[in-house]
Amino acid sequence: MSRVIPSAVEGSPDSRRYEPFAYALLRAVAGLMFVMHGTAKLWGWPGTRPPATDLLRISAGWIEVVCGLLIAVGVLAGWAAFIASGTMAVAYFMRHHGEGGFWPLENRGELAVLYAFLWLYVATRGGLTRRVRRDVTPRRDTTTRS
Repeated sequence: MSRVIPSAVEGSPDSRRYEPFAYALLRAVAGLMFVMHGTAKLWGWPGTRPPATDLLRISAGWIEVVCGLLIAVGVLAGWAAFIASGTMAVAYFMRHHGEGGFWPLENRGELAVLYAFLWLYVATRGGLTRRVRRDVTPRRDTTTRS
């Protein structure tokens, strides 16, 4: 019987080679989902809610769109994720915490908490992986010419 999932399940050293790709995929998908939350606030799409009219929600929408795009692409992702993480922490305590208790499942704040900690992880990890940076960065000629 052949393996469906290569050695990642066992946690072997070979599974580390898939890790940069999984991280890039996580960052791209979560970043684009974050962008959609911002576009819903700013323009009412996707969804049926009307666009935001108060300055706080409009500001949050722009932060979500800009930071989400930067995170998804991997450019300045660490800084964008740090800002996005703080925004989600503020969103939880200002918007959700007052609506029915402290626990996220009670006040519908689980997505804000999840984004806050996901972006905190991305902020510590950064954007482009070392492998991509190594492949993209031009190499300097270390040989000396006489």
